[in-house]
Amino acid sequence: MHRQASLRPRRVPPPSSRVCAGSVGRIALWACVLLAASPSCSTRGAGSSGGLGADAAKGVASLGAGQWQAALTGCQAGEKADPMDCGSTYCDFIARTMMVVDQMNGFLLPRYRRPLTQMPGDAQNLALTNTLLAAAEASGEATIAKKCEIDVPSLPLLMGDAADPVLKGEIRGLWTTRDAHMVTALLDSIAYGLQAEFMPQMVPAPPPGDTVPALPPLLDTARRSASSTSRPPSS
Repeated sequence: MHRQASLRPRRVPPPSSRVCAGSVGRIALWACVLLAASPSCSTRGAGSSGGLGADAAKGVASLGAGQWQAALTGCQAGEKADPMDCGSTYCDFIARTMMVVDQMNGFLLPRYRRPLTQMPGDAQNLALTNTLLAAAEASGEATIAKKCEIDVPSLPLLMGDAADPVLKGEIRGLWTTRDAHMVTALLDSIAYGLQAEFMPQMVPAPPPGDTVPALPPLLDTARRSASSTSRPPSS
């Protein structure tokens, strides 16, 4: 498997014009950078996509062209025809993940370069971000449950402003179940950052006999997904 991505320094504005991006912006930036390194090489398992069906093949071709909605449409058609088709399931997950990346590029990252005061459209964009995240997380869990893998020849990845990106390149090769765990953990961390920033919740009391509260549900899900990536791949 070969991965290729170009990274170049971004022009930094003078100190007087810099605004702290906040925790959500930092999480979003870190998640996208890690996404570029997530697909890994391994042997195919029982859940391998194998030969792609016609709908899944169309979906993967649309992924290579950066057409996320077209990819999602093709992959959903493949899943409808065969609910156990791993190629369609993983293609669905990647398409939904890239929709989250586009939403971060178009809303989260530019929004948190400005003062953190309420602005028109914030509520609607946050609702859309949460909807996209929830759908991608659910698709990731389905991919993990079926132990899917898929070989994607090319996936364009843009991070930041189109005219001056932080990262612009492509991801190539085999996406394994471990990669699905990692990307799902990243999605959970972004969702938790949004929740903590805009919808903070009371921390429940520690379990009886303990002094440390349990992790919030989103962080616990992220922890379990991230822990799964440290296990050695099956041969």
